[in-house]
Amino acid sequence: QTTFNSSFWEIYLNQCFHDLDMSIDFSKSSPDFSVVSKNKNIINIEAVTANHAINSDPEWSRPESQKEKGEFLNFSCVRILNAINSKYKKYKESYSKLDHVIGNPYIIALAPFDQPYFFIQNNEAIIRVLYGQGIDDNSKEVFVPAAKKNPKVSLMLGIFTNDMHKE
Repeated sequence: QTTFNSSFWEIYLNQCFHDLDMSIDFSKSSPDFSVVSKNKNIINIEAVTANHAINSDPEWSRPESQKEKGEFLNFSCVRILNAINSKYKKYKESYSKLDHVIGNPYIIALAPFDQPYFFIQNNEAIIRVLYGQGIDDNSKEVFVPAAKKNPKVSLMLGIFTNDMHKE
């Protein structure tokens, strides 16, 4: 790993697996972790961080003003979806063909470090990405079908509500 956040995330996950009494098979170079659970199930886990976009404020900066909530969550959704899609593509192209992955669960373990104040998104952005659900200003659940990557490009949310990422 070449960045603090990705290194930290993998160290954190390593400790989580240790605390859960899972053994890590270090003989497998990819995905990031091939773990064996207490009941001897093999689980393959790819760690990924959602990082800031090129020409956007990095997570460690502190701009004078914070983005409005809708813009903040939209940006997080775009970055999270980008991270998931990159690991999904890697799964389809290579990981799914590995002997230790075939027939065993593949999990993407994602941590968001996508923008300043990334930590205040709680789980709202990931719920939008996975289920297309959000909370409006009146604390009512609403359908959020897409995130705007830019004024001309919308990205579909709710990836667990269709067959697009069925694996």
